[in-house]
Amino acid sequence: MSINGAPRTRTRTPARSLLGVPRTVVALGTVAALLYAICPTTSFAAAPALRPGQEVVLGTYFEIWPGVCQGVARPVVVITQRPVLGELIVQGGQAPHNAGGKCGTIPTGTTTVIYRAGAAAGDDTYAWEVRYQHARRAPMRLNGRQTLTGR
Repeated sequence: MSINGAPRTRTRTPARSLLGVPRTVVALGTVAALLYAICPTTSFAAAPALRPGQEVVLGTYFEIWPGVCQGVARPVVVITQRPVLGELIVQGGQAPHNAGGKCGTIPTGTTTVIYRAGAAAGDDTYAWEVRYQHARRAPMRLNGRQTLTGR
């Protein structure tokens, strides 16, 4: 009871981290950072050199909504610069991914980008963009260079 006889109520403020940001936001940011850690950097060489017909996986992309431990629709990949000497292949599918923490392994929509070497020798360049479904940020832009040995 309070001093005037009315029932005492307590309001609960959200728990805060050391940074003054609600813990749930920090946790979501941490999970997002971990998910981005599996993605390739913005510019890279895929493999030392490829023979005609060889393939190399450039990146596998997925997204998990950590608050409810659910996979979000697979990210959309748009090829922004097509290779001249080979081809970029975008494959969609479903695969289990470890979300960590209480979520464990979750089946999610997955998008994979693969480079397939052509018959001609030389250096090939390409670029693509990954657009995540749930995240509110600009698309991730990536590019790469591949050396081909030819026939």
